[in-house]
Amino acid sequence: MKPLTRPAAIDRLSRHRLLALSAQERADHLLNVWTLAPEAPEFATLSASLGEEMQTREPPENAEPARYDALILVSLRAAYHGVSNPYLSRCLAEAGYPRQPVEGPVETLLACPCCGYLTLGAHGEYEICGLCHWEDDGCQALDVLSGPNHKTLAQAREHFAQIQGSLPLDKWPPIIKDHP
Repeated sequence: MKPLTRPAAIDRLSRHRLLALSAQERADHLLNVWTLAPEAPEFATLSASLGEEMQTREPPENAEPARYDALILVSLRAAYHGVSNPYLSRCLAEAGYPRQPVEGPVETLLACPCCGYLTLGAHGEYEICGLCHWEDDGCQALDVLSGPNHKTLAQAREHFAQIQGSLPLDKWPPIIKDHP
């Protein structure tokens, strides 16, 4: 079967998910991206009237109108940023699409200090790893208590080792080789 491009796969999955969102989920996604900067590349994909509304008004109480679909899709697509192509292929199959390979460059992410998977956009900015849920506070010391995580990095790594069998390890590019 002909491979699907990465952007096409992400778009297909996002549109599929859009149709299944509850009113509350639509509102949550809309709120997540309402403050999207006009300089962001995704902003250019929105209608002029929606862009103006975002810049001059508070988020709407009712996220149901279809006019917000394009903005909600921005949020849904962001959930696939940096995930592996095999994971996208598996998600498409689980959504009922024919299984086909996904090709294209994966966005560059940084290794999580806890699990080592490529899940973070920046280090030390309190991003939360989507795999092990470590909040990266910038501390790399194994035996120092991390305030946001309420445990040391060594304890978190031990916990990850115990639960990794139940996690979607194919979601992000593989673990870096030199990571414990």
